[in-house]
Amino acid sequence: MTQPLIIGGDIGGIPKHRYWTPDGREILSIPCMRITNKGETRDANYDKGWLSEPPKELKLYCPHCDYWHDTEEEVEECGKKVAARKLKFNKWARKQMKGEVKEKNKEIDALRSELSELKEMVAKLVAKE
Repeated sequence: MTQPLIIGGDIGGIPKHRYWTPDGREILSIPCMRITNKGETRDANYDKGWLSEPPKELKLYCPHCDYWHDTEEEVEECGKKVAARKLKFNKWARKQMKGEVKEKNKEIDALRSELSELKEMVAKLVAKE
């Protein structure tokens, strides 16, 4: 006996649909209905890779891209690609930060010189009294 597609809460509430992930996990979720440009409605949960019925062939979950792959080799390759993208982004971010740090250091030096001038002025005013 199969369970119904739409499930209501024990005490009412928004009815939830039963979805399955390609690795076989079952998910109860509220449908995320979207209206397309053509005026049609669709459930955006299917865009996440969720299925309306249990999968016949299970796929491997990839912790790197939060998606599913057919083989372990694809999961490892995905991990290498993600690591390479992270490394490339970190290099770019460090290069960007170097310029910003130099600008901030210049601003801090200018503020320090202004502060020392203000201290001298206050010291002169206090000495006059």
